[in-house]
Parts: sequence; C-alpha cells; structure tokens
Amino acid sequence: MYTQYVFDSASVDDYDSPTFILQSPHVENFKILSVQIPLTFYPVGNNNNVLVFKEGDTEKSVQIAHGSYNVDNFPQVLEDLLNGVSDNNYNVTYNPIRRNLSIVGDDAFQIMGLDGGSSAFKLVGANRRGASASGTEFTGRVIDLTGASSLLLTSAQLMSLSFRWTGMSSANAIALIPITSPVGSVMNWENNGSYLSFGRSLSYVSFRLIDSATFAPITFNGASFQITMGITDDIDDPVVIV
Repeated sequence: MYTQYVFDSASVDDYDSPTFILQSPHVENFKILSVQIPLTFYPVGNNNNVLVFKEGDTEKSVQIAHGSYNVDNFPQVLEDLLNGVSDNNYNVTYNPIRRNLSIVGDDAFQIMGLDGGSSAFKLVGANRRGASASGTEFTGRVIDLTGASSLLLTSAQLMSLSFRWTGMSSANAIALIPITSPVGSVMNWENNGSYLSFGRSLSYVSFRLIDSATFAPITFNGASFQITMGITDDIDDPVVIV
C-alpha cells in the first residue's frame, strides 16, 4: 500500500524540530517528495555565528548577533566583539579588491575552524578545518555574508544506506536542499531522486533542517516548514528503486 503524508511543523509545538505520528507503522520504502521552506532565518543565526580564536594557550569566543550584515558594517561589528573579550587591540578591515578581511592584533593569535568551534568560519574567510597560522595578522579568504547556501533535511528515525552525506553519517541526512530563492520568500524544493529502502517499523518521525556547511540547526523564527513524503509498506509494492 502506498501512502502520502504531508507534515506541517505548524501542527505541532516545535516549529524547528517537529515530531509526527505515523498511521502506517511499517515503512518499506520512502521518498521525500517535496519540502516547502520559509526563508525567514537570518543570514547570521544560531547555525553560523560563533567565532573561536586563541591567544597563546587561551581560547576565547564571540557570538555575532543574529541579523544581516554587509562589508560596510561587519568589520566594525567583529572588531567590537573581539575587543570586548580581549585586550589585544584588534583592528578589522575589509579589502574590496580581494574581498577578504584583515584582522590585526598587538600579540599573536589564531582563528579556529569549524572543528575548533568556529561556525562563523565563512563569515571571516577562515579555513573550515584547522586553525590559522599563529601571528599578529590574519588575512582570510573571500568572506561570505550570505548565510547558508544549502540545507540538509535530517531525521533521527529515518535513514537509508542508499543516501549518505560524506563525513556526517551520524546526521541521518535524507535530502540535500540548495537554497535558490531570496531571503524572505518561501521556497519549494521537489525531489527528483528515487525512493530509498528502509524496511522496518516506524511509529513516529522527527525532522530537522540543518546548515550543510556547519551542521548546526536552522531556526525559522516562528515560521513553519512543510514536508511531503511517500511511503510504501510492502516489499512488493510497485515502486522502482533506481
């Protein structure tokens, strides 16, 4: 038997991480048919706003306030935050030709990557992995203030050997969704892929959308998302797995 479910996070208490009860407890195959996502989350939010840096053996961090930034205001915001937790007299400037940041301090420091706790590595142009070289100046790559470029749809219950996100198998990712619409709009993504095999009982399912770059959850600021999913409960159901 084939069943199509429509899950709306507005129908449950948790808009960002909803859990739904299933009427058909056995799931042989499933497919996320479409996802409707409100682009109400900030370019800088919980998913990408922490910057960790080291001064000698001392690790410090700052949290960038949620919101939208540009190359005119972001350097000063970052400078104020750094100097708010350190006496290293940081100066932050933007190079419009190279489109990167320069962070200068009186004494040597390092900018940490995602593996060191910096989810804001794209905002400052730092490496995703590892720490920057120790020195009194950090000159990063081209900065990206646009926020998440794609989202992973994850579930603690649904999983399939047919779909694996490299380096993040523990996330139980079941779809990769590129963001193709502007901030403030509602984006509808349709899945052109195949059904995924599951083959077990499932009485409920939860979903979470996370930033594919930082693996941190997205907060929709009170807006809800919708998921349409097809399920077959019999191995002999006429669904082609390709």
